[in-house]
Order: sequence, then C-alpha cells, then structure tokens
Amino acid sequence: TLFLLACFTLFFSACQNTDSTKDTAPPINKQEYQSLLETYANQPHGLLDENMKKTEIFSEKTDIKFQEQAAYFQFTAFDITKKGYEAPSAILVKFDVDRLFTTINGALKRKKATHYFCIPAANSSKELHEQYNKQLQSLGYKDHEIYLANLSKLLSSIYLS
Repeated sequence: TLFLLACFTLFFSACQNTDSTKDTAPPINKQEYQSLLETYANQPHGLLDENMKKTEIFSEKTDIKFQEQAAYFQFTAFDITKKGYEAPSAILVKFDVDRLFTTINGALKRKKATHYFCIPAANSSKELHEQYNKQLQSLGYKDHEIYLANLSKLLSSIYLS
C-alpha cells in the first residue's frame, strides 16, 4: 500500500512538473484538508468556497461477489483547484461501499458506507500524507483492495490515456 502511494505521489509530482501549460498550485494546508473531508465532501460540483473548486475527473463502479453476496463499490475522484490556478492542489475521492459487514456478534448485515479521502499533493506536509495513509488503513481488506484497483485506473486515465 505504501509503495503504491509513494509511486502515485512521485508520478503525480513528475507529471505536474513536466506540463509547462499548467501552473504549479500550492498544496492544501491542514485546515483545507480537514474542511474537504468534513465540510465540503457532500457539496455538489462547483465552488466549495470562494477559493476552491472541485471537478470530477474519474468515476468507476465495481460490482463483485463478497461472502457469496453482491457487493457494490463506487469510486469517484475530483480535482481540487485553488482560485487562480489550473493545476490541482489535491484529489478528493468519494468511495461508496454497499456490501455485507460482520457485526460484533459475528452476524452478517448489509450496510452502506461512504468514505472520503483527500490525496495531498506531493509537496504537501508529511503530516497530511500520514493522515491519508492512516485513513486508508482503516478500510476493510476487500474495500482497500477495490480502492487501490480504482486508484490505479485513475492514474492510468489521467496520465496514460
């Protein structure tokens, strides 16, 4: 997981640095990071506040069998851009999960959950990268697997298409 994240971060940074038509945007700070995850994640496309905008850049639906039942995942990624810049300062990911979960007493129960992740830019603080990694580690095994598969598809759709 950390290897894939490191590759993503380096690749994201390298691609930003080679595109001379885009401005280099300042990375988001801790307050902006928290606001994206807690306040702005549920707002529709468009302005988050007067200084930021989110634009959908990728969406992928994944349907699989999990514990002999249908499981549904929706991965949607958004560029977060600051006012006055074309280049993104972060990527916000909305990750919807609809599958069976194990309850405390061991029973299986169908549950829907929505997770929001904010992928910080390569030049963001170490603290934000650690927070992102910690949040990823909180996903269940299958959810984590699907998230990483879709993250790879996001990378290839942005940089290899």
